[in-house]
Amino acid sequence: MKRIVVDLDGTLVKTDMLYESFIMNLSRNPLILFLCFYWLIVGGKVLLKSKLADRYEFEPEFLPYNEELLNYLKKEKNNGSALYLATATHESIANKISAYLGLFIDVFATNNVINLSGKNKAEFLNKKFGTGNYLYVGNSSVDLPIWLSAGAAVCVNISSKVKNKLLDYKKIQVEHVFIEKKSRIKSVLLMLRVHQWCKNLLLFVPLVTANMIGQINAWLLLIAAFFSFSFLASFVYILNDLLDLDSDRKHITKCRRPLASGNVSIITGLVSLPLLFATSVFVAFLISERFVGCLLIYFVVTTLYSFVLKRIVIIDCLAELKNLERQGRDKSDKRGYKLCDLPMLSQIGVASGYTSTLIFALYVNSGRISLFNHPTFVYFCGPVLVYWITYMFFKTNRGEMDEDPVIFAVRNKHSLFSGLLFCTLFVIGVL
Repeated sequence: MKRIVVDLDGTLVKTDMLYESFIMNLSRNPLILFLCFYWLIVGGKVLLKSKLADRYEFEPEFLPYNEELLNYLKKEKNNGSALYLATATHESIANKISAYLGLFIDVFATNNVINLSGKNKAEFLNKKFGTGNYLYVGNSSVDLPIWLSAGAAVCVNISSKVKNKLLDYKKIQVEHVFIEKKSRIKSVLLMLRVHQWCKNLLLFVPLVTANMIGQINAWLLLIAAFFSFSFLASFVYILNDLLDLDSDRKHITKCRRPLASGNVSIITGLVSLPLLFATSVFVAFLISERFVGCLLIYFVVTTLYSFVLKRIVIIDCLAELKNLERQGRDKSDKRGYKLCDLPMLSQIGVASGYTSTLIFALYVNSGRISLFNHPTFVYFCGPVLVYWITYMFFKTNRGEMDEDPVIFAVRNKHSLFSGLLFCTLFVIGVL
């Protein structure tokens, strides 16, 4: 009988369950970070995995599985192969996943005694089945000692470095290779939400309204400020995506986000956070200390949003509720609003939009009107703004709005035309 032993992290699931459990615990209690350092020092990875697993609640059906590999395993099981799950993940997590899938005869996993990874796993499997008497499905260089002991190898999304090592070990028989076709660069850019950077173009508005378009130094400072804010914005988006992994995976569209779908690893997201923050602050110091202060205020507010404010009603709102309505769900995970709040939030949104138009009109009619060489053109910006706001809310009410309004705004032809017309009229008015 053919024995197939399957790895979990990065193989059967496109994520690492240790990082998953860490992130989930961190989202509930940020102070868990200090306990993690303590557990790691006192008992190493074995204690760390055990403690995090004890506090980790998850729904296995929403994990990002490697569907192609799953289909292969189901086919092998139907053909009479015996499937086993062998993983460095803690046994309580592995058993829950195995029970959900219903594919495996037995589960071998990290427990309170041994971290079942690398050489430890190879020794365990050789003792259990005998060297060369099983096929092993893995994905990384950690699996090389096991592949050397196994009768054959199945490789899942291996890097070019691991592939070259496999070629060096000519004794390893590779039976099958699963490679998921995806653009890593595109996935990282999506994780950074580069399209959201367009909101920071608002920094350049004072350059126009103050009639300073010809001042090169002002342009250089604003370009630096644009990237400083943009890097910090990406920091916030990644932090939110990490903390919302479980709720995003249950969502009709957010499940496709790079971190939620497993297209970008959690460790990549975690490493990106300090790099983005440090770069943002460094650029801010090149501008001025006052700008650093503004940036840090933005950082504090957005971080509070990630951990607390998004659970409070009215702080986060509208387009998602229309999707909840279509799905027949009453409440959004990790958000403070319910479906019954939709009418009230719609009224608040429309009122806020029109109020912004009123403020713009007051600005145009203020004493600052001398800034405009052709003010008549600027007056026509108001109706354009009213049209765009009304159009956006109509699309939202009909359920045709993307849950990321920025994506909708930069792709929709009506929105793009409105934006182009507004900017053209405003610039002509200034010049």
